[in-house]
Amino acid sequence: RCDEAGVGAALLKTPPTPTREDVAGIETSWRYYRMDPKAFTQMGVLKVDFFEEFVRAGFDVLASDLDVTWVRDPRPWVTGQAAGMQLLAHADVLVSTDIANLALDTARSERWRYAEVNTGVLFLRNTNGTRALLAAWKRKMLDELTAGRLRKDSWGFNDQTYFNMIVRALGLQGVQSQGVWRQWLAERGLADGEVDASREGDRSVYRSRSALPLPSGGSAHITLTALPALEFSGGHIYFVQHEQLARATPPVALHT
Repeated sequence: RCDEAGVGAALLKTPPTPTREDVAGIETSWRYYRMDPKAFTQMGVLKVDFFEEFVRAGFDVLASDLDVTWVRDPRPWVTGQAAGMQLLAHADVLVSTDIANLALDTARSERWRYAEVNTGVLFLRNTNGTRALLAAWKRKMLDELTAGRLRKDSWGFNDQTYFNMIVRALGLQGVQSQGVWRQWLAERGLADGEVDASREGDRSVYRSRSALPLPSGGSAHITLTALPALEFSGGHIYFVQHEQLARATPPVALHT
């Protein structure tokens, strides 16, 4: 049916089989898994397994929660074609945020790093940086499960919690920072001058100070940034503040 509709699709013939004792059998007395932090985190491990399968197969991944409505085509943003978004084309990972104040989400503002990043909209490029981040994310969840720290009263702990922990520990630096730019260009295989870092209105991306281990050996730095909150919006900005209506800018994705 996807072929008939002209929609690209891949058939995962051999889905990842969880063999680890801590996630092989997800059991909970709750009908709604999210009420059980242990079960929900186990599901998070399987979700990251699924992401890794597609990245290993050479795909980029755009994932969203079920309560995200797609209004416009996101490709101009992830490919850097949208106005002011050229650097996003060179980021490993793009993620939405729970920012509710657009004044904190300007092109060069770093304040999003102190807000909650929201994995409800997550773009993963097929790069070593993405592979390293996914491995760290999964390892963090498995460590918590193995240590037995997740209990039924551990409300608020889930896969997004651990993603935030990983991101905040990266020590992110803007790639336009002195001493980072040329090193980052070399890592990306870009020539000096191929990307213009001086365009004032361009949204910045951030590189990790240290490299994270790769599953196949070696390590990689991670380049990451937040998707703009006006276009990749939470319900408060859209339904309560009516920012998109006031600015005549329809959202790309609306996370309710």
